[in-house]
Amino acid sequence: MRKPAVMVLTTLLILTLGSLAVSAKGFQLGEVEVGAGLAYGRFSTHDHYWDERLSVNLPVISVHGGYEALPGLRLLANYSLGIRSLDEPDYDGVDSYSYKNLDLAVALALTDRIDLVAGWTRFASVYISDSWMETVENVGGGFKVGAVARLPLAYGLSAEVGYSFIPLVNATTSMNAEEEVTYAGQGHELKAGLNYTTSFGLGVALGFRSEVYSGIDDCCVDGPYDLAGFRGGSLELSYSF
Repeated sequence: MRKPAVMVLTTLLILTLGSLAVSAKGFQLGEVEVGAGLAYGRFSTHDHYWDERLSVNLPVISVHGGYEALPGLRLLANYSLGIRSLDEPDYDGVDSYSYKNLDLAVALALTDRIDLVAGWTRFASVYISDSWMETVENVGGGFKVGAVARLPLAYGLSAEVGYSFIPLVNATTSMNAEEEVTYAGQGHELKAGLNYTTSFGLGVALGFRSEVYSGIDDCCVDGPYDLAGFRGGSLELSYSF
């Protein structure tokens, strides 16, 4: 595990242990949220070796969780996975695509409607060409900062929008787990939608998500490559207790 991941997990562990210590002194445990979702949209990536942009419609499933470690402070985690195998190779000779995204964050409530978010994202995009006997993988990540804003619309119903910026994305491209190119770039994450929560903790969210991670290679190209990107509609179910 790389050092950034170790640092993030260590921070989350310290905060969790701290909240448990507070709870042991007589305070109740904070709210816990668990859920799952399905998104469908356009996945894209850039082929470094052929200098072409690849894209495909992709279903993405996700699981997420949240824990109120301290009043006004929540620990958040989300993992997304999308895989599509084509019946026939597409125009670029690709037989299958996959996309993974791991998001760990801490949300601090500035007001009742605005949260400040800081965390870490790691992504992986893979495309396989059986005819060329190639498996190309783009992997990268970085620390991010952002904010989430909520607007109550009716009882149990609210609109929510969140944006996070990754100022430095470190990434690599490998072919058949051997050849490797490194990049430095930036990332943008956007999520918006309508949330409805019942009085007994069941929630439904319908919205839109967009993630773009790009980088400039350390070799010979000045322009950025879109190492991984996904944009589409999403539906999530959650339960809080």
